[in-house]
Amino acid sequence: MQTPNTSSTPALPLQLCVHRYYSRAEDPAFQQLLVVWNQVALILAAAPAGTIAKVDSESLFVAPVGNALAMFLSADLTPTAVDGNIFRPEDFDGIGADEFAELQSALERWMAAPTYDTPCTPSHLADVLAANYQEPRAPRDWQFSGETKNTSGQ
Repeated sequence: MQTPNTSSTPALPLQLCVHRYYSRAEDPAFQQLLVVWNQVALILAAAPAGTIAKVDSESLFVAPVGNALAMFLSADLTPTAVDGNIFRPEDFDGIGADEFAELQSALERWMAAPTYDTPCTPSHLADVLAANYQEPRAPRDWQFSGETKNTSGQ
């Protein structure tokens, strides 16, 4: 006898980043970065919740914000502390074209040879989001629905 799936784990779409950088001079490099950023986001969204990619000295992870998953970057994410800074491309400020190109290259190297860090529990990532983005109602667990949607650009 089959039991119906009554899982309360929400299936969320991935929010792809479609955004304009505030500096017109740096925007072309930013747009090139976003192409690769969104490719990595799809890979991490399909991985188990709490997967942490290690890209040079940075950590990348996918977690829910609003009603969708988004990818975040952090230089100081730990499995226990919730006060580390996390960023999405929409948060980048004062970054030049060279730095965007460096991050793009690092993401491309990661896609060619992925490395991972110790996973975090999804509930810990929800706590990190609450501390950084005032997302107190972020799901404590989630799964990728397989769908994508775009952020609103500037």
